[in-house]
Amino acid sequence: MVLGLHFKRLGGVIKNFILTLLTVFIFAACSDVEFAVQDKVTKNGNPTNTCTPILPQYGKNLRVSFMVDSSGSTFSTDPNKYYRVKVLNDFIATYGTKTNLNYSYGMFTTNFKYFNPDANSFVVNGEVPFFNSSSLQSALDVYKNLSLDRNGGTYYKRAFAGVKTNTLADIGAVGSPKSYSVVFMSDGKPEDLDSTQEAAALVEDLVMSVANSGGAVRVSGVYFGPSSNNDAKNVMKAIATAGHGQFIDTNVLPQNSIDIADAISIPGEPCGE
Repeated sequence: MVLGLHFKRLGGVIKNFILTLLTVFIFAACSDVEFAVQDKVTKNGNPTNTCTPILPQYGKNLRVSFMVDSSGSTFSTDPNKYYRVKVLNDFIATYGTKTNLNYSYGMFTTNFKYFNPDANSFVVNGEVPFFNSSSLQSALDVYKNLSLDRNGGTYYKRAFAGVKTNTLADIGAVGSPKSYSVVFMSDGKPEDLDSTQEAAALVEDLVMSVANSGGAVRVSGVYFGPSSNNDAKNVMKAIATAGHGQFIDTNVLPQNSIDIADAISIPGEPCGE
């Protein structure tokens, strides 16, 4: 009887050991999933960054405006146009077949210019219709080989005036829904602004103007300046905050981990609120 009691106790020990192993295994598996998801949504250093998981399944019409800083300072902050061309090439490779997405591509320095597919070149101001991914690729090809002015200034007011004009013109020409996402890429050194409040005011004016015309827009900021320049980063953060968009600091992780889809905030979706 004593021997039977020992066997019973031994069986209980083995049972508890097996249960412990199963608990550890399940916890480890769950932890792996959690870390994988967390890595995906924070790969650009933004813990609220949830745009990339949404965009592949998003089926409504969305117009995306890329606005790229082309001033003299970018010769040192993005010397090979990596963030302004290569990162967008990667985006096209992934999302180029999504016909619900249309684009515009603008460059700003002393002036603001939009890429015009019909002319296959950048034009000053003017209203340029949004285009498909094939024309976006043409814009990137032209911009990649474009000689920029090393003495070019950085004028945010002209850039936002340009995107505002083009967006409002598009709202009047297309049917509902009228959803827009602006990706503003810069090293954060505007010459025509004195504070983050002024930067935010530019974005707020765009958001309000589009809303009053029956549309909705979100604005994200992609910063590719020095990691040590907090003033410049704060300007770009202010733009993203005022635009209810995402802020991406390209210094956070290596270049090959940057996904511009994270910056495409969508009105009415969790990453565009």
